[in-house]
Amino acid sequence: MSTLREQIANLEPIEYARDAHAAARSAKRRAERLGRPVPASALEILAIPEDELARQREKAIEVAREAAASTPSTRANEVSGVGRDHVLDSDVELEEEDEEDEYEEDEEDEDEDEDERKARPRKSISATRRTGANVKRTARGARGEGTQPRPRRRMSR
Repeated sequence: MSTLREQIANLEPIEYARDAHAAARSAKRRAERLGRPVPASALEILAIPEDELARQREKAIEVAREAAASTPSTRANEVSGVGRDHVLDSDVELEEEDEEDEYEEDEEDEDEDEDERKARPRKSISATRRTGANVKRTARGARGEGTQPRPRRRMSR
């Protein structure tokens, strides 16, 4: 299952333009219904005709393909003038392997923590006893009924 971003990227240019216009119209309606200002991005999209949006999308796809094809094959850390802006497939694979190692270490740490918890003696927790009178008095108070007033204690002289 692909993400929404991937689904949008895979749309044909005309479908992309239609969806963009539909989303902009929806955003405009929602803003007007709520009495809020219409988002500037929605107004920009609505100002461009669908066929022009489709042409812009085609142009953007072509530029992205050309940029991907012209990526240099030298290592990113070499002194050839290429900075870290270009990420090579080998770099991505190395980073993914590092993440897997970290995940395995986390699992080991969790196992150790679990063993320590099992080895420690459990502490007993003592709770206050709820007698019938306490429960009844609490229930009456929760229902808004007045509880019986208690007689005042006399101070001894």
